[in-house]
Amino acid sequence: DLHSFPTRRSSDLLVFIDILDEKFNGLGQALFDYSNERELIQCNMFIASKALINEYCAWLFPKLALFDKYYGISDANRRIDGYLAEHIFGLWIRQQRLRNYTATKVEMHFLPMSGYKA
Repeated sequence: DLHSFPTRRSSDLLVFIDILDEKFNGLGQALFDYSNERELIQCNMFIASKALINEYCAWLFPKLALFDKYYGISDANRRIDGYLAEHIFGLWIRQQRLRNYTATKVEMHFLPMSGYKA
């Protein structure tokens, strides 16, 4: 069901999954399985050593580059790499078996825009 991925972008995620499966030995299936779990790591802030951040970027950006090469970049989809990176981040955390991290659950509240005039 690929819950929590913006509905209009779920087809992009499926294309990304196919690319990962073809080029990265089953990573697409791992992302598909992760995407269908009941709990995901999203809206993430990643505070880590420079070495670990560089490791993550070296792992992530070749995958996004393949997607961009296949899919192309346009005004209509210029934010898709961000959606994909956010979605695959939790899988990377799990695969690295990072234990020294803190996850904080934050409730989101939407406030009315009283007094605002467009």
